[in-house]
Amino acid sequence: MKLSIIIPMYNAAQFFEQCLLSILEQNILLSDYEIIIINDGSTDNSLEIAESFAKKHKNIAIYSQKNSGVSITRNRGIELAKGEYIWFIDGDDLIVPNVALDLYNIASENNLDALEFKFIRTKSRNKIRALKKPLSTYPIVVENGKDFVGSHNFGDSCCAYLWRTTFLKNSNIRFIPNRIIEDMTFNAEILPTTKRAAFLPVYIYRYVINPKSLWTNTAPIAFRKSIDDFVHMTIYYFENMKKWKKRGVNTRFMEKKKLSNQFNIAKRMAVSDLSFKQMEKYKALLKDHQLYPFPNETGNKPMSKVLIYFFNRKYLFYPYIFLLRMLKKPVEYIYLRRYRLRREERIKEILN
Repeated sequence: MKLSIIIPMYNAAQFFEQCLLSILEQNILLSDYEIIIINDGSTDNSLEIAESFAKKHKNIAIYSQKNSGVSITRNRGIELAKGEYIWFIDGDDLIVPNVALDLYNIASENNLDALEFKFIRTKSRNKIRALKKPLSTYPIVVENGKDFVGSHNFGDSCCAYLWRTTFLKNSNIRFIPNRIIEDMTFNAEILPTTKRAAFLPVYIYRYVINPKSLWTNTAPIAFRKSIDDFVHMTIYYFENMKKWKKRGVNTRFMEKKKLSNQFNIAKRMAVSDLSFKQMEKYKALLKDHQLYPFPNETGNKPMSKVLIYFFNRKYLFYPYIFLLRMLKKPVEYIYLRRYRLRREERIKEILN
């Protein structure tokens, strides 16, 4: 079998059918790939939708478990996979038509442990157009993992890769449970260990933004959880980065991702309802790992630099926070929504 597509499914009923249809609209024989759907304790009718597809398509296998989170679900999928390569796809996302076989052929013919391609974050669920140019016409540069992570700004999403199954199974590296940005840390930890990796500069994967996810959810409990995750995962990311730096890996792109995480911590704290005492605990934890104060280059926009300047100075930051809370709604717009508008403009340029 050539390919195993692993789909963690949790309350995805609203969009799951569209996701499956995009996967089935591929240029690969049903006998050459399997779709592993792992129902992670869904309470809506996601499972019914999956079962209706499984009755019509023999290459779909469904497994159910109590709700454990996307990391544990993906880890289970790795163990279940029978194909030569694994493709992780989330249950509310979409992929370009007729690319699966071409991706497999590129990975197989070049004996790759990992094949990366481009992905786009968007709110759009419009049908994706087929590619105008065959994937086989794009040049492929194969590198070892250490050179690969130093040569370009490698993607954070595990879904933007084809992974050699034996490589993942034989690795001791797995997704960290119960944290957001789990695939960013997974990629940075595992990619340098690949013997052969390549990047395909083509938009293949559409990550559809889910307002209910921990990443985008601004409800107080979820938002506090996201801050806690960012702090702990940034520490984990930094420790991994230091390890690879000692081994001679060029970590400049890892450093950029670390700075992005640090900025996210400051931005989220600024508009959160965390107590000042809790903020100080997080700052102390970051300082213990040489991650605080934040570098001046953490923010690349004037307002971002102001935020970081204040964040690093207690006597400025807390009056600043007090003012932000007095003006909560406009501030939330500035810090949590304005960048999305810029991103949507960029997405429209790409899709057109």
